[in-house]
Amino acid sequence: MALSYGLIALADPVFSLGFGLHEVFIYHLVFSAILISLIPWVQRNPAWAPNLGYYYLGSLLLKFFVFALVFPAVVTAENIPSKEALLMLSPLFIALVCEVLFLKQALDKMNV
Repeated sequence: MALSYGLIALADPVFSLGFGLHEVFIYHLVFSAILISLIPWVQRNPAWAPNLGYYYLGSLLLKFFVFALVFPAVVTAENIPSKEALLMLSPLFIALVCEVLFLKQALDKMNV
């Protein structure tokens, strides 16, 4: 089923909201890359390291708000087709899995 949604996205890459799936992937890729690069920096600071998990949760809220600023059509849309909603959520879940795995590694190194 997910493969069929992916094939539909490749055939019709622009959403009815006015942007393409690749733009959503790029947004999540850039935000996740920045976040993952900041984790070791925060981890090295002894005052901030114990709260690394809380900083990550705060970054998720920031990610949502920045997404709403970059893609306001998603927030203001009254009716998003279910195909498009699922396609927009797929990059989010891929990015979340990568971020959580990297954060888990960082926390395991700290023995928290």
